[in-house]
Amino acid sequence: MKAERRLPIATLLLIAANVGVAYLTLLHPEFPVEYGFRPEQPSLQTALECLFIHSNIVHLLGNMIFLAAVGATVEQLSGSFRFAIVYFASGLAGVAVHWIFASKGLDSAPLVGASGCIAGCAAYYSVRYMKMRVPMAPHVGASVAGVTVFWLLLQIVGAFWSLGEQKPVTAYWAHIGGFVMGLLLSVSFKAPDPAQIEADRETLKEMGERSPGAVLAAAEQQLAERPNDLHALQELAMVHRQMGDADKEAAALYRLLEVVPEEKQGPLLERMCAIGAAGEIPPHRRLALAERHKTDEPAASAALVQSVLKDPAAEGLHPDAMLALASLQMESAPDKARALLAELERRHPLHPATEVARAKGLL
Repeated sequence: MKAERRLPIATLLLIAANVGVAYLTLLHPEFPVEYGFRPEQPSLQTALECLFIHSNIVHLLGNMIFLAAVGATVEQLSGSFRFAIVYFASGLAGVAVHWIFASKGLDSAPLVGASGCIAGCAAYYSVRYMKMRVPMAPHVGASVAGVTVFWLLLQIVGAFWSLGEQKPVTAYWAHIGGFVMGLLLSVSFKAPDPAQIEADRETLKEMGERSPGAVLAAAEQQLAERPNDLHALQELAMVHRQMGDADKEAAALYRLLEVVPEEKQGPLLERMCAIGAAGEIPPHRRLALAERHKTDEPAASAALVQSVLKDPAAEGLHPDAMLALASLQMESAPDKARALLAELERRHPLHPATEVARAKGLL
């Protein structure tokens, strides 16, 4: 099951905004000086404005290449809101650290650039998704770690190349501040990430190309971290089936039943009945599941009811199960249904299930 693909709107908007401001800077070269962040005159407005201004083409391209290559992928997997938090929090942290350590003289150059934002993203995503591969060109990909190293090299080059006499600065302190914020957010966002889940699924796929034992080990390791991981539970049940271990397959299927969406329970329930694993489900719940799925999964519903009828420990529910099975068979096998209803009336004449059958005109 793959992660849902959606338009990386935050990444696209950030790239468009940065490129748009770069174009305006060509027409108005004074932008970096007027709107850059000056340590001697700090303000939240200039702290935000400076994140969209770049001092040169290398500086701009370095940041935008990282955004295009990694931002789109991580936004699709982690969500636009979390990505935006990391981006802007890291950028503002970079500005704050620069303000603390930078010279505050009247002739200090303004700080510009999204490098603090990108440094935070680099830290956050390199820690969490180091092995994830992102597209660089058609049929060409690179790991997040590789893209991060490439970005760092571009930043070093950009730091030594600037245009104009009154040059804005791309400050290392801003990079450090953004990087530290990215690390802190990586620790703070402790909930399982769709990106990490996707990476784990790729691991399971790779293990599946080796041996069932490798899949089993990978699935159990992932379930130790995320006990309700749907994909890992599916792989666990499948590998036990391949290895012929019905008992362990039954246990995995029961765990899977707890997390699988209701509309996808039918085939799972039918498989549990086929291998005699329906007994893992309490009898009352089997009847409730049979009633819930009698329209969309009649075969699974009938199998569940029959498993209750065959369960000596569920004898008290046999009348209800007989009525449920007769109702399911009324159209497909009317003779069997009538025979079952007659048996219900003979064996349990005073049971509420028999009274319900009479009230419905079935007897």
